[in-house]
Amino acid sequence: MNLEKIAKASAPLNFTLFGYDLDTYDGISIGLALENKVSCLAEFESRFSVNGEDLDSSKHALVRAALIYGWSDVDTPISLKIDEPEYPQNSIGYQSARTISILGSLSLLNDHIIFDDLAQKGYETMASVYKDIAPLGTSAATHGCGVVSSRKMAKNHLWTIKNNGREWKLHHLDVPDMNFVLAFPKAPGPSSTSGMKNFMSRQKSFAKDIFKDAGKIASSGILALEDGDLKAIGELMTKADNLSMILGAYNKPLKNLKGACERNSYGAQICPASGQGFIAALTDKPDVVARQIYEAGGIPVITKTSKTGIEV
Repeated sequence: MNLEKIAKASAPLNFTLFGYDLDTYDGISIGLALENKVSCLAEFESRFSVNGEDLDSSKHALVRAALIYGWSDVDTPISLKIDEPEYPQNSIGYQSARTISILGSLSLLNDHIIFDDLAQKGYETMASVYKDIAPLGTSAATHGCGVVSSRKMAKNHLWTIKNNGREWKLHHLDVPDMNFVLAFPKAPGPSSTSGMKNFMSRQKSFAKDIFKDAGKIASSGILALEDGDLKAIGELMTKADNLSMILGAYNKPLKNLKGACERNSYGAQICPASGQGFIAALTDKPDVVARQIYEAGGIPVITKTSKTGIEV
């Protein structure tokens, strides 16, 4: 092992466009990779550290989990320097990119990256920290472009992720170039997934019906994305958003941003997260929509889809 070696990898932020990146959701879901990336530089050091700080199991829970799954030599400490874009850190899409960039840099210290193995370890890392999530985010961060998750094998199969007796089939999806503005609340609010979980515990049968409808929307979304039909994609986003509203995903700070996201957009929808979540607006006028979000009291992030996944 060359102890002077340095390795760097970057992985794209991503979000779930259609469906839900939840372990309890059995339908089709579609993830999109974004141009914004998280980078991680790994090198051998005298102690385990993260951005100059000693590794702390509570403060750096996800990093510690990545080291457990991606670095077997506990007697050889690693220093990680993580370069993170200006992007609220409460989303699974952000954390999945962070995880894959760390695991990618660790893999490079071992001389190679095997993409399906990276996606598997990425999901296991995330699932050890965040409960009830599916592997869509880590697969999108690994592969880039569009990724379809389903229980059944389909065309353009990438890999199969397994965990605790469950399986997900991940597939490549060609997507058009799309501009998005992501709206994050400034004001604190409850987790957007907590409202969904409360609804699902009280209305199990109704929630299953909503999930079925979400799967149908995602199936239509595959065709719209392959056709590059932005108008159809936006209309499907609005339909998906209505389902999320019924499920209780919206909290008050997000509701306050909804109107600003919908104006001058093809469509907008909430992206639930273990934190507050955010709203994604598909638009060809990103500067206008960003200004509307800012004036409504939100934090806008202008971004676009990316064709690339992990890069070294």
